[in-house]
Amino acid sequence: MLWLQQHVLEANHVYAAGSYGQILRFSWSELSRILPLHEFVFPRTLGLFLVGMLAWRSGVLRNPHRHQGLLLIVIGLGLMLGILLNSPTLTQAMASWRMPPAMGPCLENAAGIFMGLGYGASVIALVEFTRARSVLQVFAPLGRMAFTNYLMQSLIFSWVFYGYGLGYFGRLGAAETLLFGIIFYTCQMALSTWWLRRYRFGPIEWLWRTLMYGVRQPMRVLPSAKR
Repeated sequence: MLWLQQHVLEANHVYAAGSYGQILRFSWSELSRILPLHEFVFPRTLGLFLVGMLAWRSGVLRNPHRHQGLLLIVIGLGLMLGILLNSPTLTQAMASWRMPPAMGPCLENAAGIFMGLGYGASVIALVEFTRARSVLQVFAPLGRMAFTNYLMQSLIFSWVFYGYGLGYFGRLGAAETLLFGIIFYTCQMALSTWWLRRYRFGPIEWLWRTLMYGVRQPMRVLPSAKR
């Protein structure tokens, strides 16, 4: 805890006022502390990949209407178990039962997985079985250009907050940062919509597909497809 407090103080100084080289060196120095965390969550990450593969192969994502009952079960159980496993009541009960300390993080991870499944199934159900599709479809272009938008956020936010740019790291409150994020996200929605009316993929998605298939992918939307 003492190391962490000192590290946070140093991070606040380096990220807010450091040069690009200083920030890069500081980030590299963090790897020795961050990599064990990735090793810890790797089994969960692998498990989620397998769950996603199972969902695709089972046809739930391709044909939700044939699996409406399953989706409703996943929504109910996922959200219920997620809330239950993350509740303070369960934490207090575990303390009284003298459960092993390692059970706490395991239950937190399980709660996150169940909540994620519940949220995912809820979004699918809302899009497929209700009139919410017309509202939620405005986010579709963001998803089709997720890789491009992610890199755009990384580049612009690092310039806004880090010392080699505007240096706003630690200078904005939670409300201001949230407002900035919402405005930027809205701009990305508009930009993604404009781009995909003219091109089939985002620029990074196009590059990724071209490299994966080893064949230059068609980029422009054909005039007939625009109608």
